[in-house]
Amino acid sequence: MKNTLSLALIIASTPMSFAQQEPEADMYWNRMVHYNPASIGLNEKTAVNIHGRNQWVGVKDNPVIISFNAAQKIEAIHGAVGVSFEHNQIGSSNMQTALLNYAFHIPIKECVLSIGASAGLTRYHNKANWIPPQTTPDPMLPQTFTDYNFHSDAGIVFHHSKFNVGVAATQFNEAKFGRDNTVYYNQVVHYNAFADYTFKLGEHVSLKPQCMVMTDAVKLNTNLALMTIINDKFWFGANYSINYNNGAFAKYDNSFGAFAGYDFFNRLRVGYGVSYFSLDNFSAYTHEAVLSFLLKN
Repeated sequence: MKNTLSLALIIASTPMSFAQQEPEADMYWNRMVHYNPASIGLNEKTAVNIHGRNQWVGVKDNPVIISFNAAQKIEAIHGAVGVSFEHNQIGSSNMQTALLNYAFHIPIKECVLSIGASAGLTRYHNKANWIPPQTTPDPMLPQTFTDYNFHSDAGIVFHHSKFNVGVAATQFNEAKFGRDNTVYYNQVVHYNAFADYTFKLGEHVSLKPQCMVMTDAVKLNTNLALMTIINDKFWFGANYSINYNNGAFAKYDNSFGAFAGYDFFNRLRVGYGVSYFSLDNFSAYTHEAVLSFLLKN
């Protein structure tokens, strides 16, 4: 009961909540296309990523995210194309989104301006497990239903071999899901911005600070990460995430963690991260893993 109550409170005050619907990821750069479709084809000619996140381990009905994305740079179309799929599970609800992604690349001296868009379909399913204090169904409680709707994202990235800067809007068609002309779940536009810069500390070592900010105009999530890269193969670092909530619950919550990975043969990436979250009397660990196949530019 304590964990169930804690989950209800935390859901209302963290990035996985339905106030801010886009899920947070500590190693977000491995699934950047889910936040900004203009990111494909800039760092790799071919990229295939599988990313998983098990949030608040030990809490009943905790958030779980599994995502897949693949992209290919094609010189003939001056850009890149790709596909992406994301599964989100939290409580009694789950959602799947499948998208086609396209990015148009505009060379500007040593840089590239990428303009991208995504379009596809989202499936939302809710299984009602309410136990109201009466036998008559309460029409105010979400019922069991499955619904489908269109999904669209757009973004811009300015890329250099040493840095990236981008902005994007996701869910900007603000899809509505429900049944019997009743809307139970309403997507809202999310805005995000990211930046990174790679500092060469010598022939074999690089330092890469990264930042991503995401908001739905109610909640603001900031994810900071500092990565050390050795021989362009072994990478490790730490991240810190802070969330500001302008709603009725706790104003601030934060998490911190560490991550590490290795790029085998400059093609196969394996990575793992763990973070610790704490708010009032609630605390839990979150685990992430990534498996990628990459052909770098």
